[in-house]
Amino acid sequence: MSLNTFEYNALTPLEGSLNTGRWTDGNPNLDNDVNIAWYYLCTSSQILPPLGEIDLAYTTLISHFSQFNEMYWAPEADVKKVADHIIAKLRENPSWMTEVLQQIYATCDQLEDFSRQHLKKTSFSELSDSELKALFDTHTQLHLAVYNYARIPEALDRGYELFSKLLKNHLQFAMTKQALSAPSPKELNRAFSTLIAPTESSVLDQAELTLLQLAADIIDDPTLTIGQRQADLLDQPLKFVWLYLQPSYRERIKDFVHRYGSTIYHGYANRQAMTETEVIDKIRSLINNAPHQVIARKKDRLISNESEREAAFDHYQIDKNWQDLFKLYPQIGLAKMYRRNAQLVNFMFLDKLLYEIARRHNLPEAAVRGAIPPELSALLDSSQPELQHDIHTKLQTRHTQNFLYYIKDLTHGVIDNPDLVADILARISASYEAEIDPRYLTGSQVWPGQTEGTVIVAFRPDDLKKAIVPPNTIVVIVSGSTDPDLMYAINEWRQQKKYQVGAILTETGGITCHAAITAREQEIPTIVGISGLLKALSTGDRVKVNADEGWVSRLETAQNINKVIPFPNVTDTFGLTASDLGVKAFNLALLHQHQDVGNYKITPAFFLPPDLVADELQKARRHKSVKNYAFGDELIQMIYQSCRGLNWTDLAEIMIRSSCRLEDTNGSAAAGYFDSIPDLTISNIIEQLRSYIFINSRGKNGRSPYEGSIIIQEQVNPTLSGVMFTKNPTPSNGLGHNSMIIEAVNGQNRGVTSGNVKPTRFILDRDSAHSGNIRQIIPGTSQALLTSQHLQKLATLGLFIEQTMQDAFQKKPADLEWGIVGDTVYLFQARPITTT
Repeated sequence: MSLNTFEYNALTPLEGSLNTGRWTDGNPNLDNDVNIAWYYLCTSSQILPPLGEIDLAYTTLISHFSQFNEMYWAPEADVKKVADHIIAKLRENPSWMTEVLQQIYATCDQLEDFSRQHLKKTSFSELSDSELKALFDTHTQLHLAVYNYARIPEALDRGYELFSKLLKNHLQFAMTKQALSAPSPKELNRAFSTLIAPTESSVLDQAELTLLQLAADIIDDPTLTIGQRQADLLDQPLKFVWLYLQPSYRERIKDFVHRYGSTIYHGYANRQAMTETEVIDKIRSLINNAPHQVIARKKDRLISNESEREAAFDHYQIDKNWQDLFKLYPQIGLAKMYRRNAQLVNFMFLDKLLYEIARRHNLPEAAVRGAIPPELSALLDSSQPELQHDIHTKLQTRHTQNFLYYIKDLTHGVIDNPDLVADILARISASYEAEIDPRYLTGSQVWPGQTEGTVIVAFRPDDLKKAIVPPNTIVVIVSGSTDPDLMYAINEWRQQKKYQVGAILTETGGITCHAAITAREQEIPTIVGISGLLKALSTGDRVKVNADEGWVSRLETAQNINKVIPFPNVTDTFGLTASDLGVKAFNLALLHQHQDVGNYKITPAFFLPPDLVADELQKARRHKSVKNYAFGDELIQMIYQSCRGLNWTDLAEIMIRSSCRLEDTNGSAAAGYFDSIPDLTISNIIEQLRSYIFINSRGKNGRSPYEGSIIIQEQVNPTLSGVMFTKNPTPSNGLGHNSMIIEAVNGQNRGVTSGNVKPTRFILDRDSAHSGNIRQIIPGTSQALLTSQHLQKLATLGLFIEQTMQDAFQKKPADLEWGIVGDTVYLFQARPITTT
């Protein structure tokens, strides 16, 4: 592709295409850049000559890159024309596609072998400019060779699934002829699933089987010694397991990393291959999940799929030519998955190569990833210094966060003018956007089944890790499209039995996409190509999925089940007072509003409504033991939805805190009467909260039962913490009425508030407290290293809170609990001093 036909911010070549006809969108490619996308775009356009006697090229391709995520479009007429040409060729000669698939495997092997060969080098910095250019150009030719064939199955069902419809129409005809009546959509889809079910394992399934076999062999091996046996491996700290494994198992693990370690690699989202320690962790989880049974079930399933398919062929009297087309269907999916796996190895190599190009030419890596391969090849060509300088200048100024790359006939170019980009995208969208009704969305059925569940929107494995739903919930994975790394993570989820994956839904993709392949192997109800899916559904929504007929309906939105009270505007929005929430929660809400001005932090939290807490306390009192008391589903969903809204993950540390109306009232601070429960995670918050409510439902030490709200708050682990009285609460102690007292310990302040630890006490004069001048230090059981800067910041903050909260505190001085992390002061609690 010549740079002589390359245009910058030139709309003229596209005008004719933009003003006529509809556009078809391709799969969204996350964590992608134009350097990678170019290979598919180039081979799919008229820039290159046709492959053989069939015209398989799109006249126009437009690709939009935003934050290194890509979406591309082709004219609807082109998409249908190319698919029709491929189908016609298949009808004439099904073995032609078999030859194409063989070429995909062969070219992928060549690309992967090349990438692995050069990945062995720790750096490319020792190569000369000409050697680096030769390496880059060789890679370009190998990657083009892959897509010269791989684009064909991609185009076969692009957008309109013409191949799928052709097969379904023939099957419907055969079923009608056999039964003398038309089949229902459910009957048709289930029969179609039988005919296209996998009879061979994909590369992802092969990886899973390899791990399962390792786990099974460890269970069965009678020669293993202490430290190597199944029970010992499960008990050993993960970092030590490698030391106890026999060499033969270590070699098999190394081989797994070599063959499949790139499966989780994905550009900017995860630029790390799987490690041996991660593989061991996966094996340990499989040991507890009956690996022998899973292996047998997988193998039996493939065998039964083949026998059921042959029986269906006979039953519906499908002739040999059509049988060959049905058999090609799953083969196409396997080849697409194989291609993607080879590319992930290639991306590991290409990341290193592009980094070296960026370093050598003093460019940000983003600029290099915003260049197409012909530009980078020219940049590396020192024999053309003027062109080299021109490319360098253009890459320095290109807006890589939001730009278009297009190919139109024999012209190609980049548009990064924001106004032009916005105009083109609006004109494309206007050609095909329609109103979406979230109550009924339709797509292409991949694997049959029906379920109801809670939506988790996930594009990458990290999205699954951040998902907050109750254990054992039936979840419905919603995505734009699915790459192998996401499908790998979904498989792991199912193996660990953390959640039940009830269904998978994608906005794009045909029924030979990655999601479809894995869904059939795992037998997960799946629908793909659901237009408007991501606009209609959000994490936490409840949906009904009917993959027998290819539709999904939203039953309830996440917002409808979220009735907890967040920090902001508890008075304005909810009209709640301290007598409703309890003083602790109410004061935290007020403090939250002033944290930016006061230069302190309140960690995120939400409050359970007092009426809901009252209902649960009443329920708990009806039971004699905590094991008989259970929350309703609505409360559980409410709590998890609130955790999700605060972006808490399974790794977040949270705590349950009281806000009882008995606490912190005038004349009775009652601090510590209702205990907090710290060091919790999302996984155990429900069980601990249930126990907390049960214990406090009856009251203790002669006090009344709990009344008020309950605080669920993110926990911070300070390096220094303590309490502060902005005015000495007991002047008779000899410190004087005009003193400010700050007590501190290293680490958490639980010992201070409980009275179990003697803190270091700093006495300051109120009138000069802003300066942090110390009047007296009374040592504690351990020396808290509060600096003068710390004291100055705390004292200034104390006086600020006293002034800001004077209405809530009835003009009394403040009693504060605080913590310090780095240079940040956190406030955990604030109340008026009840005795001065």
